[in-house]
Amino acid sequence: MNTSLRSQAFAVLKRVLKARGMTYADLAERMNVSEPTVKRLFVDRDCKFSRLESICQLLDLSLTEVLEIADRTEEPILCLSHEVEQALAKSPALFHFYLLVRDDMPSSEIAAINGLEEADLHLYARDLERLGLVTIGAMGQILPSSTAPLQLSADGPLQQLHAELNIEFLRHCIEDAVDTPGSYVTISRRMRPATAQLLEDDVKSMVTRIAKLARQDRLTSKPDELTAFKWSFAQRAASFASLFSIGPHPAKGRKRTH
Repeated sequence: MNTSLRSQAFAVLKRVLKARGMTYADLAERMNVSEPTVKRLFVDRDCKFSRLESICQLLDLSLTEVLEIADRTEEPILCLSHEVEQALAKSPALFHFYLLVRDDMPSSEIAAINGLEEADLHLYARDLERLGLVTIGAMGQILPSSTAPLQLSADGPLQQLHAELNIEFLRHCIEDAVDTPGSYVTISRRMRPATAQLLEDDVKSMVTRIAKLARQDRLTSKPDELTAFKWSFAQRAASFASLFSIGPHPAKGRKRTH
């Protein structure tokens, strides 16, 4: 389960306890465990999904209700400092490694896909830890310091790398569209700017819906039940004359024969 979302769930449950005048000792009695065990759960905010669900049930709550309460709390945005962006921009491999860690990909899978050795994983993790982006656990696990949505500076050092990633993603989508038509859709129409603004508002609503549903899935599903999906939206007034040029007809210079 995603660390950030699990943390939000425990924050909601803590508010529920306070609102009902309950203590950790009261909850511990209902759970048949010691008070220190409950304290540790709420401090570490780290437990199996089944345990979190059982706590909800003991408090006469459904996990859906907890999700709805958590969803009304605005999700924080992670903005990196200029210095951190600059450090990642100097090492594209480090930036890509960080993105995979944020995507909850196990270290073993990152190593297998990229042909890395244990020493490589340790060095990349150490570099990210120095930047404050990950923490290395006692068993060597690499955990992102924050799982909040990442927002890069509009004109920051990472913009070029980010653009290259999106261009590569779109290239794959266009190639896949041969077998999977829905993987890439593009459309152009002439319309009033006000109409285009209405459609842009619809896209913003879709982005909000994607974020909401993804948060709920990550809180209610095991990591191996989730698949990474990506959407890219782009729109602007299209000047086709600036997108391509038309040269002389290839037959223009051919010698006429009689």
